[in-house]
Amino acid sequence: MDKQELLSLWNFSFVEKKQKKYGGFDLSVLSREILGIFCGECGIPGFDGIFKNKNVKMNGKAFINGEQADIKKLYDFAGFANDSDMIIDELSVAENVFLGRIRQHERFARVNTVSLFNQSRRALSEVGLSHISPDFAAKSLTVGEKKLLEIAKILSDGKKVIFLKDFFVSLNLDERYRVVKVLRKFTVRGGSVVLFSNDLDELKCFCDRIVFFDDRGPQRIYNSDEFCNISTSQNRIKKATPNECEVTFRAINLCLPYVFSNVNIRLCKGEILGILGLKNSGIHELSEVLCGALMPERGRLTVKGRRIKSIREAHKRKLVYVKHGWEYDDIMDILTCSGAQIFVMDTVLEGLSVEQSTRIENVMRDICSRGGAIIYVSQYTNRLIRICDRIAVMRRGVISNEFCASDGYSKPQIDKAVLT
Repeated sequence: MDKQELLSLWNFSFVEKKQKKYGGFDLSVLSREILGIFCGECGIPGFDGIFKNKNVKMNGKAFINGEQADIKKLYDFAGFANDSDMIIDELSVAENVFLGRIRQHERFARVNTVSLFNQSRRALSEVGLSHISPDFAAKSLTVGEKKLLEIAKILSDGKKVIFLKDFFVSLNLDERYRVVKVLRKFTVRGGSVVLFSNDLDELKCFCDRIVFFDDRGPQRIYNSDEFCNISTSQNRIKKATPNECEVTFRAINLCLPYVFSNVNIRLCKGEILGILGLKNSGIHELSEVLCGALMPERGRLTVKGRRIKSIREAHKRKLVYVKHGWEYDDIMDILTCSGAQIFVMDTVLEGLSVEQSTRIENVMRDICSRGGAIIYVSQYTNRLIRICDRIAVMRRGVISNEFCASDGYSKPQIDKAVLT
């Protein structure tokens, strides 16, 4: 079936917090497509307000299914979600699905739980979460399941267009493809998805069209057969050039029974080395071994030729471990005030806002420009492509591949190495 214009915005603009007016552009969304909006490192100024606050003042004309409608009807027609966790842990899965719409299931001033659970099961089935009970506690869900639950909440409200901003930031490779599979199923039924991201490789992988955007509006539109002509250089952070002659850290023949074996790592001065793998590939245990927090059965660690056998010795050699779950302020304090020269960072950027992540990435680049070095462990390919000089892929407990930015690499190439 031919794609039709599902939503059209003419001279669309918005004002956030009674400040500058943004926009004044036209945007067309077709049915049965995932439309990518590439908005660069800084995003579209002020656009976060549309995702966070329905009181943002919007101007312009909106056409829904070819008919002009009040611009405020956009919230009735489209659903919005961003990188923030919109799921309330204290509520059940069913209560989250119908959050703000629970009155639909009231009968005689009491919630009809049978109706609530039945409709919740249908919504969960739509996004591949049929194995989860509606009365299940939301706090027990994984990050990927919470993202799917957000989509279930939008679909259960009958939305025809879904706007997602930086939605995949906190998801690993497997979780991303699960979400995209659900979104594709939604588009096949005639819906549309608009995906805002500053990750061009991600958009090229998932989208049917890509619109290059800035604060003036759309600048150019690429169809899927033109993606190969899009330069990815503007989407990558300028990386430090590692000093290949000066190795500042080595891991030699590391072995941890039933987790990994014969792991060899070389970290150069001024370099960010990424270690990529799936959740159970052993990357998180490896990060603990690399900083001396967990001792391997076999192998050794050296900093500038001097062996370390404990985390205390690692600290004396100015090697610091930064782990997942730390608050933004704590991470910044360690990076800027510890005086360390080598950092082992385990998925610390995941779960932070885009603005916070960008600030930390800038500090990481500054550390490397001053002669430091960083090992960043992650399950997320896009993040490592953006910030790393080299990426080592860990699969089933061994380092199976290594990619160097200076030689050039692509996301599909790295993803294939992770999965096969």
